[in-house]
Amino acid sequence: MPHSTEGLAKRTRRAVQWHYAGNATRMAINFGVSVLLTRLLGPAPYGQVASAMVVCSFANLLANAGLPSALIQKQELSAEDIRFCNTVQLCIATCLTALLTLSAPFWEQFFHAPGTAHVFRALSLVFMFQAAGTTSTALLNRSLRTQVIQACAVASYAVAYLLVGVPMAFAGFGVWSLVAAQLVQVLLNSILVYLNVRHPLLPMIDRKHMEMFGFGNRVMFANISSWSISNLDNTVVGRVAGPVMLGLYSRAFTLASVPAESATSGMLQILLPALSRVQRDKEKIARYYAALFGVVCMVLCPIFLAAAVVPDVVVLGLFGEKWTGAVQLFRPLAIAIPLNGLLAIAGPVLTARGKPGIELRGQATTAVLAGAVYWMAVHRSVLALSWSVLAVYVVRTLVLSGLALREVGGKWTDLLSTAAPGLILSVFTMVVVGVSRMLLPSMSYVMQLLMVIAIGATSLLSFCFLTSGWLFRPIIAKAPQLENVLPWPFRRSVPCEQVS
Repeated sequence: MPHSTEGLAKRTRRAVQWHYAGNATRMAINFGVSVLLTRLLGPAPYGQVASAMVVCSFANLLANAGLPSALIQKQELSAEDIRFCNTVQLCIATCLTALLTLSAPFWEQFFHAPGTAHVFRALSLVFMFQAAGTTSTALLNRSLRTQVIQACAVASYAVAYLLVGVPMAFAGFGVWSLVAAQLVQVLLNSILVYLNVRHPLLPMIDRKHMEMFGFGNRVMFANISSWSISNLDNTVVGRVAGPVMLGLYSRAFTLASVPAESATSGMLQILLPALSRVQRDKEKIARYYAALFGVVCMVLCPIFLAAAVVPDVVVLGLFGEKWTGAVQLFRPLAIAIPLNGLLAIAGPVLTARGKPGIELRGQATTAVLAGAVYWMAVHRSVLALSWSVLAVYVVRTLVLSGLALREVGGKWTDLLSTAAPGLILSVFTMVVVGVSRMLLPSMSYVMQLLMVIAIGATSLLSFCFLTSGWLFRPIIAKAPQLENVLPWPFRRSVPCEQVS
């Protein structure tokens, strides 16, 4: 059924608001739990889980076969389509669980991590647990019911980590506290989303629905290429440097990436179904893409570039002295993360246009480059690899953004104009944080972190409030409805060209 532009705008705006409300709650819980577990467990258990999750995250892309994107993108959806996608995903997930269980000893030797075979076997259950809820999540995304997805994610994470992971860590279970929490979270989330969308469960394989499999495969291979760039660094660190160094590197990367993913993942879930409704209007998609490019830049760049100015304060203030080895690794990774957020929005633009193959070519090309660069860099040092990650992310952003612009007829000047406010905020915040650190008296890293956050956040919000009349203008000019998403103190009369 066609959706009016006004109706879609309202539903998208409501979805964005629910996304940020849910993510704020989840980030608060995630942040507190992550800091506590990191201080309790140290680098080695995180390295063991990180090595297992490299394999699991890759296999999970195979498990869904890109079919969730096909469910979202298809304009007319039948019960048979849903049954077909659900059946294929569950079958693939079951096979992957069996395969990883049998191959666990190989991966233990590959990562030079004695005793982790049982960790691989336990985490192999993630495939089946997650596949059980993937179809329901796709249907919720299709209808822009982001509030339900966020509620399920928050509830499952809180139960899994607060009631399972943390008590087990205090009881001395080490790596198994992380494994148990992960399994409980995935299973509970799948149960909750299915209770909200009870789709048909009767298995069905029918050749007439194979076109969905074909579309999903193109999305899947693009995602695999993206995974390669995002996870090859962990793979080569684990292979060459072992689990302890992998623990240091993976936590430094996670410290930078998790807040960014929390800020952008829900936006990406909303972006694909919203753009799919207007997939034939290239001009409108180009405007939305430029506007969202600016939003991501404004949200991520000030925070992470400021964190890169004071990496020791961030890492040691949060994780404690045993994580000193992660301080130098954090700076280049913190700079790279905003780029990852910017390039991530190119994928939904191409998928909404029905052109995931274009993204696949771009991702595959940069994946080959990343593999070669990472392998050479890690043999020099893990720090050299961290800087090479930043270089690869720069190339990825340029390649994928260029492909998206070409597909929708956009211009680089459009992206640069909407990115300018975020870059201005970044420079301002970096100066404030750097000067604040220099002027602070001698105190613990925890107190330094609290002071830097307080000063930086207050200065940033004040600057936004005082300059909102012109600061948000380039973004609002591309998508006027985004003004309603701004917090009310920043909703000023922003002169812009109203575009229908």
